Amino acid sequence: MAMEVEAWQPVLVGVGLFGGAVFAVKLLQAADPQRKNAALPGPKVRPLPRRPLRFWEDKLPKDGGQAPWLGAAELETLSAVLDTLLPAFDVSPKQLKRLEEQLRRDLEATLHSSSGDSDAALALASMPSPGDSAELAKFFARAASDVDVAPRAAAALAAQRPWADRAQLRAVLALLGTRVGGLIFGLGLQRFQDASFGQRQRLLQGWAHSVLPQLRQLFQGLKKLGCALFLGLPHPYGEAGQVRNPSWKALQYEPRTDDGAVPRIAAANARRSDALHAATPALDAAAENFDVIVVGSGGGGGTAASVLAARGLRVAVLEKGGHFTEEDFAAWTEAQAYEHAYENAALLANKDASITVLAGACVGGGTTINWCASFRPPPHVLKEWARDFGLGDGLAGLEASLDAVCAKLGVGTRFTHRHEHLSDCAAAQQSQAHVVNAANDFLVEGAHALGMPCRAVPRNVKGCVDCGSCSHGCVYGAKQGTLVLLREAAETGRLALYPRTTVDYVTRNAAGAATGVHALREDDGGGDAVPLRLRARAVIVSAGSVNTPKVLGRSGLRHPVIGRHLTLHPVTCVTGSFDRERNGKPTNTAMDRGVSMGTCVREENIDFDGQGYGVVPETPPVHPFILGLGVPWKTALLFKSALLTYRRSSVFVGICRDHSSAANRIALPPRHSTAQPLTEMHYNLTREDEHLMVEGVKLNVRLMHAAGARVIFPTSQEAKWFVNTGDNDDRFEEYIGYAEKLGMVPNSTLMFSAHQMSSCRMSAHGGGRFAGPVKPNGECREAANLYVMDGSILPTSLGINPMITIMGLSHMLAHQLATKLGAPAKAAGGASGW
Repeated sequence: MAMEVEAWQPVLVGVGLFGGAVFAVKLLQAADPQRKNAALPGPKVRPLPRRPLRFWEDKLPKDGGQAPWLGAAELETLSAVLDTLLPAFDVSPKQLKRLEEQLRRDLEATLHSSSGDSDAALALASMPSPGDSAELAKFFARAASDVDVAPRAAAALAAQRPWADRAQLRAVLALLGTRVGGLIFGLGLQRFQDASFGQRQRLLQGWAHSVLPQLRQLFQGLKKLGCALFLGLPHPYGEAGQVRNPSWKALQYEPRTDDGAVPRIAAANARRSDALHAATPALDAAAENFDVIVVGSGGGGGTAASVLAARGLRVAVLEKGGHFTEEDFAAWTEAQAYEHAYENAALLANKDASITVLAGACVGGGTTINWCASFRPPPHVLKEWARDFGLGDGLAGLEASLDAVCAKLGVGTRFTHRHEHLSDCAAAQQSQAHVVNAANDFLVEGAHALGMPCRAVPRNVKGCVDCGSCSHGCVYGAKQGTLVLLREAAETGRLALYPRTTVDYVTRNAAGAATGVHALREDDGGGDAVPLRLRARAVIVSAGSVNTPKVLGRSGLRHPVIGRHLTLHPVTCVTGSFDRERNGKPTNTAMDRGVSMGTCVREENIDFDGQGYGVVPETPPVHPFILGLGVPWKTALLFKSALLTYRRSSVFVGICRDHSSAANRIALPPRHSTAQPLTEMHYNLTREDEHLMVEGVKLNVRLMHAAGARVIFPTSQEAKWFVNTGDNDDRFEEYIGYAEKLGMVPNSTLMFSAHQMSSCRMSAHGGGRFAGPVKPNGECREAANLYVMDGSILPTSLGINPMITIMGLSHMLAHQLATKLGAPAKAAGGASGW
């Protein structure tokens, strides 16, 4: 039960929240200079590191280490907070009954008011108990500090959050670690770590449900990061020296790295990157002149580079991320994939941190780590672009380019079949048996029960073996992203790849035309970056909707729409857990196995407003890091219990086609800046989008109910849970009404984005309501020979995965540019039909 927040929130506001916290800390430090070295009598904490940690480092250094931006006392308080979210429960036989009674009380407080005693009993029966097995007992007895979550969280925050945010957090932690701070926060005259567990838990619950958005943001930031690291990070504490997370056994999670066949298969596929490695100049190589420089290697840049090289032009591709092969992917766990291949190590978020934004940051960009959904642009969206943005004639060649892209990537549903899954991936590769996991099957069942047709998701794969780890890079070389296209382009001898190269700005002549780039390049060892200057006849910026506006801004472009009208396809989730057995067999939804995203619901009511805007239900893959980030935290005991229903749970998401708003933007940096500040992303749901997403939640709750889920809840901190007894139609409709009233509250409702679009939109209009900084041929209005080819030029969001649309547009625009530069229609060694 959440504490009454009114008693202490006015006090906190009275001291100015964070500003008051800093002032109080300074006073206390002056009065007690030894406070920083005080021993921590609360939760157990491992020795603190004395040197900076890499974000996902497997081992803490033997000599300790330190998070440089936190003092020892603040780090101890952070550890106490995380040990409140994820405590070590006493699982001795004498305490088991008390734990079960507490779990029953927690459940009763969490169920919707329409629930009865029998509903609570059903929900409790679906929850595992620490007494069920030794592995579950270890899980309940494991605290966050047992796996070094606090120093790793501090290292993550240091790498991924701006100093202002960290300074505020440090002030709060410092205040919490004092007796005066305990008094301010309603704990009495004691430090946070000296308070009882019940007091500490009620305080965090108060933050989670606070009317103050700053406190909800503080809670969610600590909860998401701490719980994700607890479940997702590999640790050297496994059996036989294995580097794995000790909680995976309790979750029954088997990472791809456990498959002994993976290294052999990966090594064979990695050899296909030999030509691309050979196309990478040495760090000290002399600068060259090129026909075209492409900044970024994702769906936009990788496609453009492939086309231009096929047309006989000399192309340089500059990618700020690393170049990884199948052998690298095979060695990664989920968290390591996020560290190496994702923007901000998968911790990118909007300004108030209410939306987690997933974007690729490696060679191949998002096409290397996405879920392979390959949809052509909806016709009603193209009509809207023609009508509002004047792009009818400009898109005349798009259909042919879409055909070429889909043929090149092998787009289809051949590898979206449903068969018995083979656990031996090597055998699966030989037999070509493919599976849509039970999570996808449940979506199909729910849709059919409601009379809604489902559609198999077309995918850009060849020889897929259903490993379920698309988001960690494809070990099997089955995914046909731009990494594959760049390998082919390198074989022509006309492509140079510069990985780990960050472009500061585009150089321009006196007339303002693009002439090349100024960049910084690192070696793979992470040494000092060396400056790199390249010249070209044309420059294409394809850094994605998050980074392209920043590159243009640093290059001196100031069109008023650059960075604005950002769209994200915001996603919210509904979770359902199923009974232990289904049709006489143990239930296993296998959210981490099978085709990552194999089905989606398509029906007329998806168009909620008559203008082509709505929410498309799908079901994504879920691995432990995302599981910890996504499951709402009501109480520590209920959270741990809910995590253990992983093998019997399914998640339905609603991908919202969001409306354009000039207020949603990427902040532009100063001209010719060489610094690379963290992204400042301003994004809030419009009123129309909030309505769409609420309708999407209601639809997904209905789908989950129709599929037979026993316990159902939207992933909102405020949401009560519904127990499905199969004969409770009236109470279910009451719950639907309740879900509608919840709305979409920032840092209460969990929201994600995996698609970023429209921040440099293409338009035939230079001014007015539908203006864009990019002309229909992809060229910037303010700079000749400077082009943009990526998701940022989409005039609006699409409502479906934008990869094929981005690649189709880039294919079309790159051919137009090649012709302008005088390239032959087909060069020797160019890709056939491309």
